[in-house]
Amino acid sequence: MRFDIRPSELSAFRALFDPSYLEKLDDGETESLSFLINSPERFLISSADKIVFRILGNLKRSEQGISLEEILQGVGLGINLPRQFTKLYREEWTQKGFAEGLGGFGYKGKGK
Repeated sequence: MRFDIRPSELSAFRALFDPSYLEKLDDGETESLSFLINSPERFLISSADKIVFRILGNLKRSEQGISLEEILQGVGLGINLPRQFTKLYREEWTQKGFAEGLGGFGYKGKGK
């Protein structure tokens, strides 16, 4: 799937988060998360970068994250992967993001 995000949408997405979150996001992650969060459809995102899962947890959208391990298991492949590609890693960082959100850390937008 191909998608386009306007610069104004990226700016609006970036404005939702503290610098401590933004400094960990690369441009591709920023664009993908902005699209995911603004889309009326429920897409999933996979990453080996904990900030992606922290953001999903913080926004109470943990169900939209998926690990490479879960994807491979879904097609019948059981491969031993490095930790950052596992369900356990995704769950750990999603929970951390959720806890940070409860503490008022990370997300500074409205309507949470």
